[in-house]
Amino acid sequence: MLSMKSTILTTILFFYYCSTFVSSYNPHAVGNTDRFNIHAAEITTPDKNRRAFLISSSSSIAGWATLTGTNVEPANAAESTITQSIDVSPLAHTFILSSTKGEPKAKPIRENDATRILTNARVVLVFDGGNVGGDGIGSIRTVQQILDLTERRKAGQGPGVTPGKVKVIVPSTSDAIAKAAVESGVGVIINSKVGSNPSDALKTLATDINKVLEDGDVVFLYPQLSKGTYNDGKFVQEAASTVNLPIGSAKSGGLVSILVNGPKGSSNPLKIVDGGYETCTLMWYDIE
Repeated sequence: MLSMKSTILTTILFFYYCSTFVSSYNPHAVGNTDRFNIHAAEITTPDKNRRAFLISSSSSIAGWATLTGTNVEPANAAESTITQSIDVSPLAHTFILSSTKGEPKAKPIRENDATRILTNARVVLVFDGGNVGGDGIGSIRTVQQILDLTERRKAGQGPGVTPGKVKVIVPSTSDAIAKAAVESGVGVIINSKVGSNPSDALKTLATDINKVLEDGDVVFLYPQLSKGTYNDGKFVQEAASTVNLPIGSAKSGGLVSILVNGPKGSSNPLKIVDGGYETCTLMWYDIE
């Protein structure tokens, strides 16, 4: 009987001390609130910080990979300018706009390759850099040579040359370029506005392009004074939209632009890119 009472008393005391122990560590108890929050901060806050760190690091790594893995345009791409000194010699007087590691650059090409590109175009825009002769006479002579060489290459129909005719739009038959064109066998198209308003002449050409040009034909627009890479490039974009042709020499039948006697040398570098616009597809310099 005594033994049974002792057992019951022991059991009661055991449950009493257990309940007291649990109560003393109750996280919701007033005396332990601060300790619980501190404890929670020690566990959860570093975890949150760690996640934030990982997210931040991932973004940084991804951004670094993007910057080093691709050619990223500058923040003010519209204001960016890339210049290049063009070194002209008897062996290197024709150049083409190309890309080196994503950056536009003028590279020398053979005169024969330059004329091949011109024969395969549909429309050629000519910009007179005016850096020969002062009054533009030198550039006119160079344009006459380009027309003559392109006609010869077209007539020869060598490898990579699209069969067809070479034509040029001039303001009148008395124009020096028109006379030289006739002598070279180049077809002459008269448009009185082509000299003063090339945009209007292009609109007329776009309307009648299939009437004045047959398959394989290429037409040169009368030379206009270059107004710099930015303005020339803007005009090329507008012209391509007007005649609905792709820009450049990547495919036959596109719109090709050529800068004749443009800036050259270290003292007068050519702006390859200016304000987001690239220079002409081809650059041709007089070497006489």
